[in-house]
Amino acid sequence: MEKDLSKLSVEFANEFDKKQFKWQEIKSSLKSDESAIEMIRLRKYDKRQNKINPEIIKLGFTDTVYYAALIIKKNSKMPELVLLKNGNDLEGKYIEFYRQQIKQQRKQVYNPEKVETELTELCKQFWLPVLEKLKGIKTVYLSSDGVYNQINLNTLINPNTKKYLLEEFDLRIVTSTRDLVDKKVIEPVEMNTFRQARGTKNTADLFGDPQFNMDSTKYNQIASRFTTGRQRDYNYMGNTIDSLPRQGISTLPGTRKEIDKIATEMKAKKWKVNTYLGEDALEEAVKAVKTPRVLHIATHGKFLKDVEIKDERSFGMESQRFVENPLLRSMLLFTGAESMLSNPNMSNQNSGDGLLTAYEAQNLNLDNTELVVLSACETGLGEIKNGEGVYGLQRAFQVAGAKSLIMSLWTVSDEATQELMTVFYSKWLSGKNKRIAFREAQQQLKKKYPGFYYWGAFVMVGE
Repeated sequence: MEKDLSKLSVEFANEFDKKQFKWQEIKSSLKSDESAIEMIRLRKYDKRQNKINPEIIKLGFTDTVYYAALIIKKNSKMPELVLLKNGNDLEGKYIEFYRQQIKQQRKQVYNPEKVETELTELCKQFWLPVLEKLKGIKTVYLSSDGVYNQINLNTLINPNTKKYLLEEFDLRIVTSTRDLVDKKVIEPVEMNTFRQARGTKNTADLFGDPQFNMDSTKYNQIASRFTTGRQRDYNYMGNTIDSLPRQGISTLPGTRKEIDKIATEMKAKKWKVNTYLGEDALEEAVKAVKTPRVLHIATHGKFLKDVEIKDERSFGMESQRFVENPLLRSMLLFTGAESMLSNPNMSNQNSGDGLLTAYEAQNLNLDNTELVVLSACETGLGEIKNGEGVYGLQRAFQVAGAKSLIMSLWTVSDEATQELMTVFYSKWLSGKNKRIAFREAQQQLKKKYPGFYYWGAFVMVGE
C-alpha cells in the first residue's frame, strides 16, 4: 500500500524513502554497551506441503511457529541471528504459564521460592538464547513481535544470576530498531531546554474515573460541548459489541486520586493541565484533544479475541471483515459506556457511545504529543499478526502521532498504579529522561511490592 501511495504522491514517496535504513546505520547509532534486537515471528516453510494440500497450506507455510532474534551491536560484522524453534510452546503453554503467575499474585498468593523457579524457567524459554549473546551489554533496544508483545521481559529472572532482567538491563521497547537512526533516543537533559528545542508547550489532558452509567439526556447535553465532526454507527463494528458486558462495569474511584496527584505535580511545574473526571470523562472529549504534550487516560481497557459472526453484510462489505479487524476489538471505556451497551439506541448521531476503539484512536490529533499513558487493564495487548506486531491500542496511538506510550499488560491495584505514576511523573518532570524515570519508578515500586504483578504491569514503548 505504501508503494502504491508513493506512485501517487511525491511528498509521501520522499518521506517513505527516508525510512529505508540499512543495518549498518543502526549499528553506527549504538554505543559500545548497547544492542538493538529485532524479534521476528515466522512460520516454518515446507515446499513439500504444496504437493500435499496447497489449498489449506498456502505457499507451503505450516502451522509451526519460529521466532528469530536479529542482534546488532557496535562491533557487529554482521547481524547475529538466534532462532527459537519453540514458538508454538511460547504462544501456548508458556504464555499461559506466565498468565497463571499473574493470577496467583493477584490473589496475593506469593511464594518467593516458587516464583523464582517459575520465572527462571520462563526466562530459559523466552530469552536465554538471546541473553547469552548480550555479554557486556547494558542497554537493549528491542522491537517486539508476536507473543513478545504480551510479556514483560523485565519480569523474568536470569537463571545464571538469579536477578530480574530489570536489574541487569535497561530494556527499551521501540516500534522498530530503525527508530534509532531516525530519532536517536535523547540523553537526559534539563526539561525546559528540551522543550524549547522542540518548540512544544507543556500542556496535558488527563482523563479518569468515568461515570459509566448516565441517562441519555444528560449524556447528550454534556457531549454537545465537544465538536469532533465524527459520528459513530454500530453497523461498522459488526457484532463486536455483543461480546462486551452489558452491566457490571466496575467504577474506578482510585483513578480520580491518580489524576489529582498528577495534575498537582504538573501544575507545580507550571504546566497547563485540563482534567476530565466523572461525567466529563467522555469519548467526545478525548476525540477533541489537540496535540497535548501528555495525554493520560485512566480507565478500563478491553481486548476481545473471539467474536461470533451473525450478520452477513454491513455497509456493503462482509461483516466478518469488520469483526476480524483487531483495531475494532481493542478499546477504552469512557463515561456512559455501560448505559450505551445496555441501550444502543441511547446514542444520537452526533455523539459517541463511551467506547473509543483503536480504529477511532488512530484518528486522534496527537502529532506533537510526546507521551500517551494508558493507565488501564490490558491496553498493551493486541492480536498476534506475523510481521505486524500489536494491532491494538499501541499501534493506533502511534499512528495518531504519539511519540511514546506507557501501557498496562494486565489489571493492577489502584494503589500500586497511583504510586508508580506519581513517582514516574515526579522524576520525569524534574528533568530526567522519561525512559530512565520510568525504569527508576519501577525499581522503587519493586522495593515495596516484590511481586512482579505490581511493578511489572506497565511497559513503555516508542521514542
